[in-house]
Amino acid sequence: MKSPSSSQTDRTAALVGSLVLNVVLVVLALRAPACSTPPPCVCQFAGVDRNTRASVVAPVTDSVTPIASRNHEHGSRKAALRVAVQEAGKQSIPSTGRCADQRGRLVFIDLGANCGNSYQLFIKTILPPLLKKQTSGPGLEDLRAYLFEFNPQLIHQYLEPLEARDSRVEVIKAAAHVENGTFTAYMDNRKEHQNFPCVAQRGARNPAGASSLLSRMPRAGAPITVSAVDVPAFIEAFCPQDTLHVKMDIEGFEYTLLSELIKRRLHCRVHTFYIEFHTKIPWVIFLDHNTTSAAAAAHAKQKLRQCTNFIEWF
Repeated sequence: MKSPSSSQTDRTAALVGSLVLNVVLVVLALRAPACSTPPPCVCQFAGVDRNTRASVVAPVTDSVTPIASRNHEHGSRKAALRVAVQEAGKQSIPSTGRCADQRGRLVFIDLGANCGNSYQLFIKTILPPLLKKQTSGPGLEDLRAYLFEFNPQLIHQYLEPLEARDSRVEVIKAAAHVENGTFTAYMDNRKEHQNFPCVAQRGARNPAGASSLLSRMPRAGAPITVSAVDVPAFIEAFCPQDTLHVKMDIEGFEYTLLSELIKRRLHCRVHTFYIEFHTKIPWVIFLDHNTTSAAAAAHAKQKLRQCTNFIEWF
């Protein structure tokens, strides 16, 4: 049997040992790293261990920047397009709120609409046989037409009345361009072209002649300031399931516009192009090369036929 003094010594030793252990644990805890850099499975956040939390947070941080970087250019173009179209008197861009509709739309984009005769020719002569051949996809009831024209005389006298009586038509009071903004255009200087009737017939003369963005066109007359819309961005804004028909008669500027469409592979988004190539211009820049207009037209037709349909418009 232990003596009372021996038992007291044992209790004192146990107490001291316990105190030393607690001091050691406190010191270790104080020296331990904060929760931002603990060893695995030590730090907890809202009931989720740190490693699990890191696996949730890190991908968000890592993925947002690349996605934003990839989409920034397209988003900027779309925002600029929205402003440009609104400035041309419209409220929205083509795809707003529609892409969930798998049927899509039948779209006619008339670049250089003049009096609207190309649109009339399209719906009365060109479109009916196309619709007869197709077995699925958007039909005449799904048609939407966007008519680009900057000549104020033609807009006031022909296109605004057409838009008022045909709900499928939206007039874009702007030049077809590769960027949004304001530019100088040149009115047709041929007085004999001012009084032709508006006839929906291929080869018919256009009222008010043919104005152009190019000062070197032979008939370039008085300069005026016009609004312009980025047509490649306009085409890109449509839904993938939309069927696009693009008529282009823009008096020499077709080489600039087609260059941009081809560079961005947007020409392949179009079902059929109807283009008048102006081959009497002394020189043009096509796909960054200075060349004759005839050579550029031949090259453009070759590029178009690789992935879309092309019809000569005159």
